[in-house]
Amino acid sequence: METLPLILLLSFASSLSVPLIYYLLFTIFVVGLCAGSFAYAMTLRMYDGRDWVNGRSECDMCRKPLRWRDLVPLFSWLSTKGSCRYCRKRLGMSYPLAELSVALLFVSSFIFWPYGFTKTGIVVFGLWLVMLTLMASLVIFDFKWYLLPDKIVYTLIGLASASKLVQVLYFQNLSLLAGIVGGIFVGSGIFYFLYVISRGKYIGGGDVKYGLFFGILLASPFKSLLVISIGSLIGTLFVIPSIIRDKKKMTSQVPFGPSLILATVIIYLFGDKIVDFLTTFYLFP
Repeated sequence: METLPLILLLSFASSLSVPLIYYLLFTIFVVGLCAGSFAYAMTLRMYDGRDWVNGRSECDMCRKPLRWRDLVPLFSWLSTKGSCRYCRKRLGMSYPLAELSVALLFVSSFIFWPYGFTKTGIVVFGLWLVMLTLMASLVIFDFKWYLLPDKIVYTLIGLASASKLVQVLYFQNLSLLAGIVGGIFVGSGIFYFLYVISRGKYIGGGDVKYGLFFGILLASPFKSLLVISIGSLIGTLFVIPSIIRDKKKMTSQVPFGPSLILATVIIYLFGDKIVDFLTTFYLFP
């Protein structure tokens, strides 16, 4: 999705007398807003079969081509009070929520980045930001249409593999390969088992492939198990209020992808601390 060049916003930030770290956080936040805008636009275009690379941005309701002032993440939505500038129809909260969520994830990832900012750490961080953008697209897909498209999941698998390859080559740590195999066995294996025994009723094929992604990314069978456990807990907490209000039944279809994706982010950023806590206070008191 076309966006206002970042140079205008960055020049504004550079004029402020604040420490360099705040310039960097501001930059990452703005990049996250643009990434969230891109993820939302790409999702809608992919679902409709439109060209999401070269296609012109337009209003989803009146199909009016959008100008640059309509494409500034978050601020365009605020300037029109959440309505299309041309047909005046409400755009909903999905747009700003997607942009803000990705921006906050970008900033949080920078603040809590567990791999440091050496040359290798910076490369892995860059790959992670791309993965976050694609995971945001998966969340939108699953919430709207109960889909985890293969094109996005396979791209995530490729990016996770590239990230681990960089770490293996830099640290010369071949034991990481064993962790990847174990992570895949747990992450994708458990979902595949549930998929087979339920004949696709309890778990979808997209979840099996997504398990392959986080199995590679986390490179740890225990962390993969934590993703499944935390994802299931988040999903349950999300569904319970709807069941209480009689909006859903126990047999209703529920998007599991967003819960898994949130759990993946949590374990990727805080997994080592969580594992240390669990092994210290629960497994080996």
